[in-house]
Amino acid sequence: MMEALGGISLLMVGGIVFLVFIILYAFAKFYKKIPQGKAIVRTGVGGGKVAFNKGMYVIPILHQMEIMDISVKKLQIDRLENDGLICKDNIRADIKVAFFVRVNKNIDDVLNVAQIIGTERASDVDTLRNLFEAKFSEALKTVGKSSILSSYMKPAANSVRKSSTSSEPT
Repeated sequence: MMEALGGISLLMVGGIVFLVFIILYAFAKFYKKIPQGKAIVRTGVGGGKVAFNKGMYVIPILHQMEIMDISVKKLQIDRLENDGLICKDNIRADIKVAFFVRVNKNIDDVLNVAQIIGTERASDVDTLRNLFEAKFSEALKTVGKSSILSSYMKPAANSVRKSSTSSEPT
């Protein structure tokens, strides 16, 4: 009788140790880390959560995880030949302008962009170009109409100050 109890208790201890290892493995498997310049956006049970420089637990049955690239992206706008910029002195100028866009490293901003545009689309430069090109072209036209061509021969800092406005997709 004592041997049977010893075998059962050994079996129970082995089962408990096995269960602890399973739980520790699950915790390690569900923890997702994120590299610099990206954000984890987790939706599902508990609402939307965002992690930047740390990790986050994502349980597949309860949550959906997406990764958003929040690094700076360069969008170049070319206004050449017939699409050239018309200046105040009615001279057409061929210009190439680079705009740098990024999502603010702020939980509310990342969640807002994820809901409106989506994490995959917000990470794609071509999609961003499609969303912002009309807005940036309008900004260039506005700056061009208020400047004469000779002002573009000076350092570009003057034009950058005039066109540095907050832009949202149209």
